[in-house]
Amino acid sequence: MNSDQPGVKKVPPYPIEIQVPWEGKIALMKILKLTERGAIVDTLGAILPVGVVIENTRFVLPTTDIAIMGPMKVMKNHDRVLGDRITNQTIQRLSELQFVKLSENDRNEVRRFLVRIKQVVRP
Repeated sequence: MNSDQPGVKKVPPYPIEIQVPWEGKIALMKILKLTERGAIVDTLGAILPVGVVIENTRFVLPTTDIAIMGPMKVMKNHDRVLGDRITNQTIQRLSELQFVKLSENDRNEVRRFLVRIKQVVRP
């Protein structure tokens, strides 16, 4: 079925909600970009220390019911200034998370998703 047909709604691939166990609760954050190695995550204000491995992260690939679960390591943090930088600025806290241990099946599902949204090409 062609997704350009009338009545077929395109769903944007990002952001993807990710559940991150943090400070004794499940924090909801947003994946802004997913790769085969990990993700760039908007932490929605939380500060994740570099080098920390976060166990039991979980997200569902859009338009599927496929849940990707596992530990992720915080590799880098970035602060991005949004707004006009003078009067209406807000800080967006971003963290680069890498998969520590991802099952072969989950890795394949992430790859299929990235191919489907045309972020990567087939090998």
